[in-house]
Amino acid sequence: MPYVLMKVLWAIGLPINGMEGPDLTNSNGLYGFLARHGIDGTSLAALAGIALLWALISKWGEALPRWTLLTPAWLAALLGPYGVLALGWVVLALAGVVDTDIPVWVAAVGALGFGGFGIAAAVTALSYQRRTKPRCQH
Repeated sequence: MPYVLMKVLWAIGLPINGMEGPDLTNSNGLYGFLARHGIDGTSLAALAGIALLWALISKWGEALPRWTLLTPAWLAALLGPYGVLALGWVVLALAGVVDTDIPVWVAAVGALGFGGFGIAAAVTALSYQRRTKPRCQH
């Protein structure tokens, strides 16, 4: 949710800690269309990810075909290692080992958001996969 909030605030033109988000209004396609209406497309993707996690832990998610939830969940789990590596980079940036033009807080929000989501996707996908495993009928 912090990632979604940051992107929404930037999309409507509000700077955070003096930093403005990228101007996507000149982009082509869906992202440009959404940006011209004050919506950041990646925040919608993050909300879809939240809905995916909710489906994986909810009883109503078990009514869906397994592959419709497990395929995107296991793909999203790939964000876990990315977030962990990015968090390592944040630690190095805070220690002054790496030099960066990106504010460290922006990288930290991304690292925690992507890493946390990826790990949550892996945990919930494994739980869902075990819960919905087809039973052998003798």
